[in-house]
Amino acid sequence: MQPSKFIPSSRARRAFSLIELLTAVSIMTVIIIALYAMFDHTQKALRGSVSQTDVLESGRAAMELIKRDLEQMSAARGAGVPNFYAQLNTNTAPFYQSLPGDASFPNPQRTNRLHDFLFLTKFNNNWTASGYKVFPIQSGSPVGSLGRFTTNTVASAVPFRIMAKLINRDSSEVINYQPVIDGVVSLTILPYDRNGNLMVATNSPLTYRYFANGTYYFLSNSLPPYVEVELGILEPYVVNQYKAMSGSVAANFLARQAGKVHLFRERIPIRTASR
Repeated sequence: MQPSKFIPSSRARRAFSLIELLTAVSIMTVIIIALYAMFDHTQKALRGSVSQTDVLESGRAAMELIKRDLEQMSAARGAGVPNFYAQLNTNTAPFYQSLPGDASFPNPQRTNRLHDFLFLTKFNNNWTASGYKVFPIQSGSPVGSLGRFTTNTVASAVPFRIMAKLINRDSSEVINYQPVIDGVVSLTILPYDRNGNLMVATNSPLTYRYFANGTYYFLSNSLPPYVEVELGILEPYVVNQYKAMSGSVAANFLARQAGKVHLFRERIPIRTASR
């Protein structure tokens, strides 16, 4: 009887060992994690780019609105009537943010201030009082929303009365501010003379301008030939992070976000001011 020939079956073929499978799974895991990290980084860069574009567009639109309003301000030419008034926001103090420095200039800081300002405008024979004010997110917060108001009346006495009440901080005058832009951390407005020099404090009662401690106003027929406006806006995701914090934690966090502030600055000529 002849011995049968051995026919190898598929069961006898060698398969992957456990170590080989674990190695393959580990390599695939590393590849997936690397791809996810790259995808996440790309997504963050895209979101950051979109956020910055939105901030830049909104900031330019807000500055254009402020510019159009300010360059048309007019002088009332009346005794005791303020044509243009600005003061530091009474609900928040100046806020400091750290900037990169070196050994020659260590620990540089940026000072953020919030100005509220009012002004008169004349169209034909009708006077209008307008203004801008920053409303803090919380009481004392250096970040807020910029609001704009303007009177809608033909009675000349009404704008003057509103100006006087706002300057005297009379709470009986209810003003409806329209929202302009959120995340404002800086809004400063400074007057310059026709030679481009900053108009400084004066104690002379014969002059029609006064500038001291962040507050100034122009009376009678006086207006600044130029005003310089600086608007600083935080990126939205930084504002959201700031809102979720409180106390010293929020203050320390915001102090380190100078790189996330987008600044817009423009010197605006006042058309009706004497040169």
